[in-house]
Amino acid sequence: MLAALSDGQKRILIGAGAIGAGFLITRLLNHPAGPDIFLLGLLPALSTGLAAVALILIYRTVRVINFAQIAMGLIAGQVFYELISQSLLPYPFALAVAVLGGPLIGALIGTIFATLFYRHPRLVLTVGTILVVGLVAYISGQLDGVFHQEGEVRTFPAILGPYPDTSVTIGVTPFRLIHLIHFLLLAGTAVGLVIFFRRTRVGTAIRASAENADRASLLGINVKALQVGVWTIAGLVSGVGVIAVQPVEGFNPAVAGDFLLLVLPLAACVVARMQSMPVAFFAGTGLVLLRQSMSFSLNDPTFLDIGLVGVILIGLLVQRGKILTRADESTSWKAVREVRMTPREMLALPVINRTRRALILVGAIFVLLFPFFVSAQTTANYTTVWTTAIIATSLVILTGWTGQISLGQWFFAGLGAFAGGVMTSRMGIPYWFAVPGAGLVGAVAAFLVGLPALRIKGLFLAVSTFALAAVGAVLLFDPRFLGNWVPREVDPPTLLFLDFEDHKSMYYLMLAFFLVTAVVVGALRRSRAGRILIGIRDNETGIQSFGIDIVRARLTAFAISGFIAAMGGALLVHKDLGMSEQSYGAFASLLIFILAVIGGISSVSGVFLGALLFTGASQVLGPQGQQLLQSVLGIGMLIFIPGGLAQIVYGFRDAILRVIAMRQHIVVPSLFSDYSPEAWEKQLTPLAPTVQSQGIAALRPDQRYALPTKVFGEAPAS
Repeated sequence: MLAALSDGQKRILIGAGAIGAGFLITRLLNHPAGPDIFLLGLLPALSTGLAAVALILIYRTVRVINFAQIAMGLIAGQVFYELISQSLLPYPFALAVAVLGGPLIGALIGTIFATLFYRHPRLVLTVGTILVVGLVAYISGQLDGVFHQEGEVRTFPAILGPYPDTSVTIGVTPFRLIHLIHFLLLAGTAVGLVIFFRRTRVGTAIRASAENADRASLLGINVKALQVGVWTIAGLVSGVGVIAVQPVEGFNPAVAGDFLLLVLPLAACVVARMQSMPVAFFAGTGLVLLRQSMSFSLNDPTFLDIGLVGVILIGLLVQRGKILTRADESTSWKAVREVRMTPREMLALPVINRTRRALILVGAIFVLLFPFFVSAQTTANYTTVWTTAIIATSLVILTGWTGQISLGQWFFAGLGAFAGGVMTSRMGIPYWFAVPGAGLVGAVAAFLVGLPALRIKGLFLAVSTFALAAVGAVLLFDPRFLGNWVPREVDPPTLLFLDFEDHKSMYYLMLAFFLVTAVVVGALRRSRAGRILIGIRDNETGIQSFGIDIVRARLTAFAISGFIAAMGGALLVHKDLGMSEQSYGAFASLLIFILAVIGGISSVSGVFLGALLFTGASQVLGPQGQQLLQSVLGIGMLIFIPGGLAQIVYGFRDAILRVIAMRQHIVVPSLFSDYSPEAWEKQLTPLAPTVQSQGIAALRPDQRYALPTKVFGEAPAS
């Protein structure tokens, strides 16, 4: 009988069997979950299953991991909650308005991505979805502030106006009519998607585009319009999911920034090999039901969450040949433009040398005197610029040079903070040995992470490192793992008679560490090893043809990156005089990557500009203003200026150098490699009014060639 079934039908049966097996296993535990727990978990389970379907749909059609899948429906869910809780609309009308909001937001996001990001690398678009999360979270926070005060608990209303609200008690849990309505909403959405993809021409076109977008385009299918349609469907699924779970989980506006919610649907997608939407649906549903049952039976689903990260990592490794079937395997971060050094021909000019030295001197004076003109608290806040820039420098090596995107870099910083704090506070190791020691711990950890990363590349490396960051905070702070060893309090460093307890001295200490890091990384960039890493990013096959060991080079990049990140974490924990769980979550890893992208991930000066911008925005605009700035500015940078703030600064510098080079008649190929000299000549501003008779034209015709030459001798007499 099984032999007569298709592969898709077998996978559906396997998924359904997994659900039943999970439920039966939990029934065998000491405190088995009753049927009411199972039924109560159906709403979030179906919502997660649909989210997994949408993730695969976006991935197969657009070749992007959509980190905004949960956040896309947040506004629709919030509108529904406010309309109901504030009694602004009757329940049926509120539900209809909110359900329509999801696809509208999805269509808007899809239109932006399909028009402005269509030719961009897929990794760039994936980072764009992360920035969308921040933008949605900002809008949601502003909307929430209109109706609620900070810290107010939001519960779903028990009675929906004048409508009858009959309930049935199963076990100890009352199930109301609204539970049934929302269950039918989720089930209807799932059935509707099946009919749409199997019975409609648009659904068939989407499936064809998912298989081969270029061929579909040649057949006359509007691929861009289909991609907008796919984003619209993803928005509908997200909105329905956020709305449907409210009778069980209520509404929490912070759900947009909770990237841990993506771990369950991502694990389901990996189980489905990023291909089968039915398998993803049943796997996501089953995982949530299993987690719900374990939460009731064991009062702790932590081990399951860690296991899900293992499922993602192992699944990507085992199924590498089946998942990475297209260009994803060779995809690397190539959105950056290399920052050009000042050409040697221009450095020979006295005006350039004097200007360069003057700018360096002014900058040094400003940085050194800054703590004397601001408050102690401001000094402490801006000290974070140096530690953040050090940690972001690790991304310059790993992502900017090698092209390996890492969304878990803050995990290595947290590991370094943990190791450095333990060494100084518990083991009595001096600070000056604990910081490099913590860096070595980070280097070893990054090396171990880099081993499987040799087989997982591109988008899936980003997913794997993100999953690592998600579980890293649990491993570090949970008392059953390393939580009892967390250095909650550490002493400030000392050196002979110097005490770095006050904010000014700590500012200068972090500045010194940043300068040392910048000098070392700059030397690495100019060395043969740095050129090899950049060559791997741009042309891996060409580098291999020279007999260079790609594996060793990549592992070296991971180790150096981990060392710098962990060293930065050790500096940060001693700067903060302790380690807290709020500072080392998964969101911090995404934030540090966004910071590096906005600043310019290809250079140390770029990530410094990003750290300075983020710190300054936080001080001037506040956390919400910073969130809006980083989202809007980040999306704008990815679209128009992939090189970030560094590209703007160095582009302005190069424009000035081009004008000077043309005025001085100096040939500088590196400055004009991307520009037409004729076009630049038209843009030059004349230094003086044009003289009609100048140069040789100012002489009479009989005097123009009167001087003797080696070729013709004396000029003929007139």
